[in-house]
Amino acid sequence: MNRVTTANQSQTNLMPWIVWGVAALFYAFQFVLRVSPSFMADELMSAFKVEACALGALISCYYIAYCIVQIPIGVLLDKLKPRRTISLAVVLCLIGTFMFAMSPCLTVAAIGRALIGAGSAAALLGCLKVGTIWFPPRLLPRVVGLTFLIGSSGALMAGPPLAWLMDLLDWRSALIVIGFIGVAVFLAIWFIVKDNSPYSYNAEPEKPPSWKTFTSVLQNKAGWITGIYSGLMYLPLSGFADMWGAPYIKSAYGVDNSSAGIAIGSFYLGIGIGAPIFSWINDRIGAFRPTMLLSSLLSLGFVSVALCMPYLPFSVLCVFLLATGISLGGQFLGYTVATRINPIEASGSACGFHNMLTMMSGVIAQPLMGWILDVTWAGDIINGVHQFTPYGYQLSMLIVPLGLAAACILVKWIPEVADPKYSLA
Repeated sequence: MNRVTTANQSQTNLMPWIVWGVAALFYAFQFVLRVSPSFMADELMSAFKVEACALGALISCYYIAYCIVQIPIGVLLDKLKPRRTISLAVVLCLIGTFMFAMSPCLTVAAIGRALIGAGSAAALLGCLKVGTIWFPPRLLPRVVGLTFLIGSSGALMAGPPLAWLMDLLDWRSALIVIGFIGVAVFLAIWFIVKDNSPYSYNAEPEKPPSWKTFTSVLQNKAGWITGIYSGLMYLPLSGFADMWGAPYIKSAYGVDNSSAGIAIGSFYLGIGIGAPIFSWINDRIGAFRPTMLLSSLLSLGFVSVALCMPYLPFSVLCVFLLATGISLGGQFLGYTVATRINPIEASGSACGFHNMLTMMSGVIAQPLMGWILDVTWAGDIINGVHQFTPYGYQLSMLIVPLGLAAACILVKWIPEVADPKYSLA
């Protein structure tokens, strides 16, 4: 059977979608772990007796470890393939989750949080690697969009359901329950994810990765530009939704954890909707740069209203957060650009490098925003926890629209790779 016939038959074959879907379960699960501290901020500051900047530094341990291991994870995915790499990553997340949940001090909590970040580093990269193995190149933007749809569903699970779980239990017990859910995710990945596809979509066989291949990724200027763009576009997630969004909403709107979860959930729902939409827009336009510029411009407009305009009705805030999430969907096209401007044998390393630059936004933004909150603190303390004003939160969140404005400018230097003939040669 020739390659063309095989590729046509694969369009209706469910196996690629099953393998990718199970890998995407881990991406959804790690999103729950990533954003859960946003709903536990007061409890964590009280438990570890820290201020906002220190809490931001604690939570950013996730991003620090995530960024450090991105490139090694990419290399492992290229060498060891997805199944073993992703399974090991889930184990790291589970160890970190149980360690954080039972941590007696800040140091142990920081180590646990770092282990969660190190394990989570393989979630998105694993999905993208599975996508490059099991799907033809023309479907990769769609797979990327659907991957983020699955991931946003995990973030939604860290909204109202997690808030309800914390009302029922304490924050430590809630994390332990989440950890046992992760055990089920590990078993599904171990028994279902496959490293090899029966379909071949490349004219040439994939070459074994080498150090020269890896250095070519680091030397690719277009990869740096695309990664910095994605990092700036990720600020609404890393700076707002993943950490300071829920405390700000509770302070500014006088709502409880569950209502704040609904607002943050609307943001992630928007991301889940927006990623496939912008993949479709990109297919219709046939060009990446205009699509990514549209995404950054719309995101800048909506997030500026949501975060900088005081006294919005709560329902209107949720609408603008939903619109912001939808608008951010074009950011994820950067991962497709990263794979297309690098050799196929370096797809894991290229995605790892791109994801490292993207997630650096959390390393910088979370402690910086916490420091601004500490500087603007008015002096009120309740149950040992500093109470920050809505003005302080809004001042700290100016980082987000400023970053999006910079992303709009940076699009000019992102290469246009819609042409399938594009190569680095």
